[in-house]
Amino acid sequence: MDTGRRKIKIVVMDKHFLYLPLYYAKYRNFFGFVPRNYELEIVLSAGHTDESAYQMLMDSGYGKNTEVDFAVADPSVTLNTSNSFEGTPAILASLITNTAFWAVDRKTHQIVLPKDLADFQKIIAFKPGTTSHSIAQRIFRDASKSPSIQPVNPSQELIALQKSTNTVALSPDILGIDHLLFYQKHFNIDLALGTTQEFSNVFMTAFLSRQDVVEQHRPLVMGLLKALQLSLILVRAQAPDLIEYAADRFGDSKDRVRSALNRAEQAQVFPPSIEVSVASWMNAAKIWYESGDRQFLSDEQKEAKLRFQNIAQPHLSLAKAAIDELYSQVSTTNRTLSTWKSALRTSGAAALCFGVATAVVKWCHWSGIGVLLLSTTLAILLASWLRLNRASSTWFLHWFYCAAIQFVILAWLSPELKALIPIQTFIPVTIAATLLFLEIRLVHDEHKKLTEGSG
Repeated sequence: MDTGRRKIKIVVMDKHFLYLPLYYAKYRNFFGFVPRNYELEIVLSAGHTDESAYQMLMDSGYGKNTEVDFAVADPSVTLNTSNSFEGTPAILASLITNTAFWAVDRKTHQIVLPKDLADFQKIIAFKPGTTSHSIAQRIFRDASKSPSIQPVNPSQELIALQKSTNTVALSPDILGIDHLLFYQKHFNIDLALGTTQEFSNVFMTAFLSRQDVVEQHRPLVMGLLKALQLSLILVRAQAPDLIEYAADRFGDSKDRVRSALNRAEQAQVFPPSIEVSVASWMNAAKIWYESGDRQFLSDEQKEAKLRFQNIAQPHLSLAKAAIDELYSQVSTTNRTLSTWKSALRTSGAAALCFGVATAVVKWCHWSGIGVLLLSTTLAILLASWLRLNRASSTWFLHWFYCAAIQFVILAWLSPELKALIPIQTFIPVTIAATLLFLEIRLVHDEHKKLTEGSG
């Protein structure tokens, strides 16, 4: 038993699908970037709000919520001056840099601008102390109407929507939304808030800590930042292993996961870099102030900029250093691996081509070489067009069908093998036609998935 390991907790407001970069990094043991003397655990906030997660983080170092040294929450919670904590918060990284909320209803209202959502009898949102509730308040304020908000816990907003009428739900659960729209066609996304002028380029979700943690555990902080950056890259790339993990964790199909991530990409939810932007911070501050019925004028802007300078700017260099180290490590590793892989693949391909060409010339008609080249080229083009993930089940099936069709045709062109087949034309043609039908069906199904995912 290793008694030297320190237990560290990362608190999140709830189990959101959009926290996938953090969950996947934890699943992959933070890609080995975190020193071995730390044991990390992800826990839920007591109140299922951003305020609750922030309070647990800031109370941790002073006798309460022990071991909570990091939090994932809306960074605008740090603007609440009514909270009095002994420590100083630290904004380390950005995980979501656009308004990751979608307005969903039954296609009952014409929605053009966010303020049009106030035409519904109620807006279903999370409880006070959350980004969702602040956005709902801002919507009613812009429409010059009294707020009529139905507060629910996270993951309950879509359930409440289905049980009510003349309501619209503000939801960040893009996987749940995609599932709902796929199986219940009468529901619709009225508005992706991140695509609107009012709610675009907004710093929505941050990786937070405290100044004392940054000072005392710098290797841990750097390791986490590198892991989160790499995880963000894999989420945006929709890596096959990540898709499998997300489908298993959230209990949905891989197709629904891909479709949800495509919608998130369209709304530019996940940033390419964990680096914090002052512009997106100021947009988040504007929403926070205005949701509390305060104009975002010069005094408020000065407050927001000063807060950024105190709790975010001192740590910008950490994120940049983490990214530089990560890319340096990946570049060096890939350069070494790519050299060996390229040499092995070239040698293997050359040996295979030589062997196949020899067999074709010796056992088949000369036209077999043309069939081999044409069918292999077509198979490569189809795999690229369908964006098949290398080593996936569909990828293997595609190449099995193509190789089997080639084998049947080459066997049919071989005089020696034709002599062994009692019915010289019917059997090979039937087998080839069956394999061709299966390949056409696979191409049709995969192209349909691509079309639906980008729709």
